[in-house]
Amino acid sequence: KFSDLQTTLVNSQDPGEILELWTKWMDISSPFRDEFVSILESVNDVASVNNATDADSYWLMQTEFPGSYDDARKLWEGIKPLYLKLQSYVRSRLASRYGEQAFDNSTYIPAHLLGSLLSYDWSNIADVVFTDKDVVYANIQKALKEKVAKTITLNGDLVV
Repeated sequence: KFSDLQTTLVNSQDPGEILELWTKWMDISSPFRDEFVSILESVNDVASVNNATDADSYWLMQTEFPGSYDDARKLWEGIKPLYLKLQSYVRSRLASRYGEQAFDNSTYIPAHLLGSLLSYDWSNIADVVFTDKDVVYANIQKALKEKVAKTITLNGDLVV
């Protein structure tokens, strides 16, 4: 059952057990990957009919703003150093919990250690990442309150 897998994944301190559960989940969900490949092939066919080379370039044709993809790349380059520092910090905190052997000599964070079966929600590892989460959450709350306090209304538009 999904919720049981998720609960064990969050609560287990054993990286081997977490990897085994995550691998089983990936095995169970693998038929969906085949469906995705089929859908992607269909999108590539549609792209070809519409004078695009592939699904990626077809998607770019559909964007509302010319140059938005390049703008997104520039924004990514701006925040990439922060992301890399955050990733490194999170990895070091997870290594302190599971040991370096859980990382197979990689600088990446194995998906199964991120606290969710789909690896996109890191809230389940907050207690590992933030050693004093009460202080962190208080600081976040304070910063948000300060941001709200700085919000002004200008000609009926909300400006931050």
